[in-house]
Amino acid sequence: MQNLLIIRQALYRFFSQLFLYPDKENLNDMCVAANELLNFHESWDEQPYAETLSVLLEQLSEVNIEDRKWIEDEYNRLFLIKPLVSPYETTYLKSMGKSNGMLAATISGIYAQAGLTISPSFNDLPYHVAIELEFMSFLCEKELQALSEGDEEAVSDMQQEQYEFMGKHLAKWYPHFAGKALSEAKKNLYKNVVVASTAFLRKELELLGIRP
Repeated sequence: MQNLLIIRQALYRFFSQLFLYPDKENLNDMCVAANELLNFHESWDEQPYAETLSVLLEQLSEVNIEDRKWIEDEYNRLFLIKPLVSPYETTYLKSMGKSNGMLAATISGIYAQAGLTISPSFNDLPYHVAIELEFMSFLCEKELQALSEGDEEAVSDMQQEQYEFMGKHLAKWYPHFAGKALSEAKKNLYKNVVVASTAFLRKELELLGIRP
């Protein structure tokens, strides 16, 4: 159970980083993380998402950080400058009658209740895909801490929080976001990011007992 939690926490954070702007520092962090995950492949290579994750990690391990303009251009085209694919939950849940302000307040409240605030350096919205994935990583990290301390009640609480956040948020909109991104991506890198993250989250839904 502990090993599974470690890889879950790491992969949520890894995919979160991949949906942030790929400047030199962030891209370097992603490549380092990719190599670390490759070195510990035995912790995930029997998971159903192993094949797609392996393809992505191998590609990132070969990225030349100094030659990153094509990655920045693709990110801008897809997610940032007149984006073809919105990275925000509100875009996909408008049909449910939730306003941007209501959703922002709800999600910010969830983060605050968990003792988190969004870094001022992240000049974006709390329902950005990267933030929601990072929050799931945080919850896995808290569960891991509770497990190491033998606090069964806290373990159960963290599992419930993962279930609720995934079920009420990511599970409802991420598949639509991923489908749009996959259809619009021109470069294999972001196609591989979407395919691997979708396979990972599909396994997460199964693990958390959430129907797709």
